Amino acid sequence: MSRLAPRGRRGGVLLAVGIAAVLPYLLLPGQTFVFDAPMAVVENRAVQSGSLHDLLTSDFFGAPADAPYSNLSYRPLVSLTYALEVRAVGNAPWAFHAVDMLLHAAASVSVLLLLEALGIGGGLGIAGAFLFAVHPVASETVASVVGRADLMACLGLLLALLLHHDAGHRRRPWVAEALALLALGAALLSKEYSVSFPFLLVAFDEIVRAGGARDRRDATRRWGFWAGAFLLLGAYVATRLAVLGSLGAPPGFSPSDNPLAGAPWWIRWSTAFSILAHAARLLVVPLGLSHHYAGGSLPVVTSLLDPRAMLPAIGLAVAAALALVGLLRRKWLAPPLALLLFLFPLLPSLNTVGITGVLFAERWLYLPAAGLAVLAAWALARVPVRPPWPRAAWAASACVLVLLAGLTALRVRDWGSPVRLAESALEGYPRTAKVWHELGIGREEGGRIAEAADAFRRSLDLDPSNPRAWKSYAAVLGRLGRHRDATLAWRRLITLAPKDLAVLWVGLGDSELAAGDLAEAVRALEKARSIAPADPGVRSHLAEALLGSGNAAEAVRALISDPVDREAKSVLSAPLLQALLRLARAGTTDPAASSESLTLARRAAASGLPDAECLFACGLVASQAAKEDEARHWFRQALSADPAILRRRHEAAVRLEGEGRYGEAAGMYHEILAADPGHAPTLFNFGRVLLLASRPREAVPALVRGLAIQDDARARELLAEARRRAGGAK
Repeated sequence: MSRLAPRGRRGGVLLAVGIAAVLPYLLLPGQTFVFDAPMAVVENRAVQSGSLHDLLTSDFFGAPADAPYSNLSYRPLVSLTYALEVRAVGNAPWAFHAVDMLLHAAASVSVLLLLEALGIGGGLGIAGAFLFAVHPVASETVASVVGRADLMACLGLLLALLLHHDAGHRRRPWVAEALALLALGAALLSKEYSVSFPFLLVAFDEIVRAGGARDRRDATRRWGFWAGAFLLLGAYVATRLAVLGSLGAPPGFSPSDNPLAGAPWWIRWSTAFSILAHAARLLVVPLGLSHHYAGGSLPVVTSLLDPRAMLPAIGLAVAAALALVGLLRRKWLAPPLALLLFLFPLLPSLNTVGITGVLFAERWLYLPAAGLAVLAAWALARVPVRPPWPRAAWAASACVLVLLAGLTALRVRDWGSPVRLAESALEGYPRTAKVWHELGIGREEGGRIAEAADAFRRSLDLDPSNPRAWKSYAAVLGRLGRHRDATLAWRRLITLAPKDLAVLWVGLGDSELAAGDLAEAVRALEKARSIAPADPGVRSHLAEALLGSGNAAEAVRALISDPVDREAKSVLSAPLLQALLRLARAGTTDPAASSESLTLARRAAASGLPDAECLFACGLVASQAAKEDEARHWFRQALSADPAILRRRHEAAVRLEGEGRYGEAAGMYHEILAADPGHAPTLFNFGRVLLLASRPREAVPALVRGLAIQDDARARELLAEARRRAGGAK
């Protein structure tokens, strides 16, 4: 291998490669977070406010290592970069995208340096680096934010390769070797498949050795480097075991995430060979890209004898044999290195050893794209030198690079919207149930509710056992007013999900309430309360259903059944107010009912739950029960806490009167008079709206009381009119 050091013109070439890597992504900084990025950054507790200890002991999405919902992904160095950015610029997407673009530029420059080290320099090396820089399969890695893990892992490996093999040209090789090990350590802390990199480095050294003789000193240096690499690997494994307690992913992935969950090894390997062919196709023809290869996206191959597995395996064996022959006979380093860069990140990721969250991810093709660049540059160097072949080859290469850059720029636009991202994935993989679900969520967030329901329905047609899709479908059916269909969806969800989830019964109860089946609504919400008796949200929804069924007393009991804290008070105060007002406005003449209402009001007032409005409602209940002393006490407390209560009721009464809702306006004036019975203007207003409501018999005493307090000509006219109409009614 060549030394990495022809200087002089290199600066301009490196800059050109870096610019080429950035150009297709120029629109990226203006785009928001999509797909997994919000979970990895905005919703990540450790990234947002955690300490360094939190970052080192949490998974990639911020879940504590011992949390049952942790996905056991361990990429602390990537999370640290997120945390530093959050503290520097907040959750600004442009900053995260800009850093990823710079990392991609650095990786592209590293590919150029690797090609030069392999002896593929000049225009050939630049062409190979440009191919890597603009290739569309790299778009997910650069645009997704979570792809930073692959960016950093790939860059770490490339730097380790370059530094290790440049060490032999240095007077102090141990400095370069130490830096190479540091780069390898960074890769290990960035992405799980980096555990294969020490083996890749050993294989690469053997390729280099087979391509040219090395003296004894180089052999000693290689063995020392290998020992350091495997010590790093051991340290990483020990750290991961200490932090996460596991080397692999958790066992909880569902078939909708990854249909290989629970599959025997031969099915996983058969499918892996099939996916290797798909990966190679994407590298050569990068069309039909998808951000989410969940269940239904790619076929599961159940036998190693299936042609979909056997042919790729044979092709891989032939490619390896040809690369080996070329290495041993012609000293060609590039083909075996390209094969290593293709296989080593993919094989551990394709569910061959353990189960990952998906069948495949295009982020895993970032390092294989570097292998493609090496192979393409090497192949271009094999073009015959006789005209017109060189000119035709360079013209074709330029056209391909421009085309790929354009495809990458178009793909970057897809990453600006969850709807576009899902729609583009479904164009190539229409049977991916989870992507239909993502499309529904994106459409719902965009206000396209009917289209969201259609997408959720398509998801459920493909995977009827997905509880999340049923929950989303039930919710949008309710928003569309299809309440009976929504209740059926909630009931189906309850059969699929754990029965002890109160939120599901709340959803069913709310849907039944909206559909008008009050008894079923109360029954479902009572079930929710039996599961989570102290949950203020459950109590609030139950109270709403009880109020809908006309049982205000039971609603109050549900709301005050357990002690409350500040958070519960903010949730329960509003429904308690409605329940107490319903009790106060019931107008019962039954002494037992009045006594029960008063008892409930007393308990409510003593519960610590009521705000000023609720205390005012307690006063109304006491006034209705003819307990004037208690009523005055609660009215004073309410007005002391909120002096504007009476003014707001007066404004509401005026508004209701203006809308022609005279009975409701009269009710508001009646409540004001319960707290301030001697306010003559309110008595006059009360009498007037009672007349407008065609209730002259009730208007007479109100106007008489007002005139006894304050004389008013208009009030006398109203009283005369009320008496005339009341007499006429007789």
